[in-house]
Amino acid sequence: VPLPLPTWGGSIKAKAVKVEGSEVLDYTHFSLVMNRERRMCFYTACNIDGNSLKNIPRGDKWAIDPRLPAELQCGNEIYKNNKLDRGHMVRRLDAVWGPDAVAKKANDDTFFYTNACPQHANLNQRTWNDLEEYILGNTDTHDLKVCVLTGPVFGAADTPYRNIHIPQEFWKIVAWRSDGELKASGYLLSQSDMMDNLEAFSFGQYRTYQLAIADIEERTKLTFANLASKDVMRGQPQIEGLRPRTRVIQRLADMIL
Repeated sequence: VPLPLPTWGGSIKAKAVKVEGSEVLDYTHFSLVMNRERRMCFYTACNIDGNSLKNIPRGDKWAIDPRLPAELQCGNEIYKNNKLDRGHMVRRLDAVWGPDAVAKKANDDTFFYTNACPQHANLNQRTWNDLEEYILGNTDTHDLKVCVLTGPVFGAADTPYRNIHIPQEFWKIVAWRSDGELKASGYLLSQSDMMDNLEAFSFGQYRTYQLAIADIEERTKLTFANLASKDVMRGQPQIEGLRPRTRVIQRLADMIL
């Protein structure tokens, strides 16, 4: 079942980078749209085929995408001598499937700076990684075909640093079919308490939430086709002290699927 790319209103459209007449940059097994002002993506959209995943060596050779001017991308200058990781929006292993040559191309494509956002090492290497491992592990185990949408939340309180503003939150939406029915689930990860001193070691607090897709749409001003109506969080009771349709994820068993 084809899943349309996210859509947006005029305020976002005006900030989107166009390449050869289109805002959408296509890569192997994923696509993204870049924010001209923030020099990061609005979103990424990746297809995963759990039946044909491959084990390709990482490589870790980051590059500026030559299709865009370098000044519209956050390059290596953002990540030097600090606690920031090049946080893959499309996870490398998610895109690496299919015939060997295609899987290798997908692996390399995830290392364009267009696919990275600055993430504190504690977030990228711990919480974010745990969530992604859980998604990919289930995709592989059950041979699922899954769509994963990911991106930053751009906010007025984002941390200024080296001529950019670092997002304090990131979102992820997973869509799959179960017993012939489309289902979806949304997540929000916060690094807001890690941003005090980016050039010194920190054990800052990080928080992970399972969040209603409708709330992610509100935060990002993006619309995710009909996924809000397929959200597994719909109809869930409110947890005291939290917004409706929100769960704190402290361990993977806390997730509703």
